[in-house]
Amino acid sequence: ARRVTRVTELTAPSNHLYFTQRSFTPDGKKVIFLSERNGGFNLFSLDIETGSALQITERRNLGYFPFIGWDGRRIIFGEGSNLWMTDMQSLEETKLLDVGEMIGRAVTRVGGTYQSYDGSRVVCFYESPGAGGQKSSYGLVVYELDNGKSRVVVEGEQPVRHCQFCPLDSSLVLYAHEGKWETIQTRMWLVRTDGSDNHPVRKQIEGERVGHEFWANTSKTVYFTIYRGEESEIRTINLETQQEELLIAIDNCHVSIDPADRFIVADNNRGNADELFLIDLATKETRLLCYPRMSWKNGRFHPHPTFSPNSDRVIFTSDFEGTPAVYVAEL
Repeated sequence: ARRVTRVTELTAPSNHLYFTQRSFTPDGKKVIFLSERNGGFNLFSLDIETGSALQITERRNLGYFPFIGWDGRRIIFGEGSNLWMTDMQSLEETKLLDVGEMIGRAVTRVGGTYQSYDGSRVVCFYESPGAGGQKSSYGLVVYELDNGKSRVVVEGEQPVRHCQFCPLDSSLVLYAHEGKWETIQTRMWLVRTDGSDNHPVRKQIEGERVGHEFWANTSKTVYFTIYRGEESEIRTINLETQQEELLIAIDNCHVSIDPADRFIVADNNRGNADELFLIDLATKETRLLCYPRMSWKNGRFHPHPTFSPNSDRVIFTSDFEGTPAVYVAEL
């Protein structure tokens, strides 16, 4: 049996950050989560040892895409048309960029913030509704933290999400075309931070639904899930060799990898199963971690499991006690 602890109260809905964003600070001592305690959704910091929580933002309504900076002190997030950075110690907020002002049209959402692994830049997505006869547009923006320069690197009529810097190359971004899974012709894309070399990761075969992609930490490998009817597989593609491999054929939804690329954890809501499981990447051995008992009735509140920095814990969200809350399972 593994010990599972609820770390947020049931007084208001709470969730940890997205499965591509990670929720522990780099030292593993704190968890950053979002909660509706004071209206909207705001950021909170939870000390794992003491159990004390600190509210970081107020009067905001954030999605689950804030990013904890690699320095462990700053959080970068989008709200409305703006890109923000908050110091977790002083709580001082700095507006980095007004994306609407930058592109010269109304922007209703900025999100998906992700800092490059060298700490030099941030990528985010934006949504523009298309007023005055203009078509809706979606894009990716790269913001340089050292000099404040910004540029649009992708722009088009199809929604884009899941922008993630390559751990080994801070000029390379993985992103996804989104919408109805059945109508997306090609899901996974790569682009350089100067806007060049924008191309699909792989050709998508008719009848496939592809998604929930993420980088490995120690190689230029992308993990992703393919659904074909009622069957699903976790696969990998090495971008240096272009070799695609089947990792394991198993029902899964959101998958993430530990920092050392030794294990992946996945949730599952296909059929009647509801479980978190661990897969050893060396042996392909699959082990049950726990049953999160998530209802899956609300698009925001999915388990979205991710690892702690030293891979000794997995964090996830569940509503099995009625109110969505954050839980930590010890490994």
